[in-house]
Amino acid sequence: MRPPHITAMDKIASLLSMVLQRLRKEIAVAMRGFSAHRVTKVAFPAVGTGNLKYSTDDVADVMMDTINSFFMTSTQTDIKKVYIVIYYQDEQSLQVGIQFVCT
Repeated sequence: MRPPHITAMDKIASLLSMVLQRLRKEIAVAMRGFSAHRVTKVAFPAVGTGNLKYSTDDVADVMMDTINSFFMTSTQTDIKKVYIVIYYQDEQSLQVGIQFVCT
């Protein structure tokens, strides 16, 4: 019996999924660490949306979901503000950022 046919696009989608899961994990770990150290303001770059060309929408979704989840599950934290830093010449990232702020 032949194994199922796996295309290059399947491999890319799988790799992207793994990268986004790793991003989710690292942001969650960072948020817990910042909270433990009583940090009040946090900034994250929009990781992967520049030279790596990851989907701005996907990265923004993962970042926002992870940060929101942290605040929903953390009973005590000194973190009051979280900034997502977007490269000013990246028009697509700016539009996605504006969309998140306005919704």
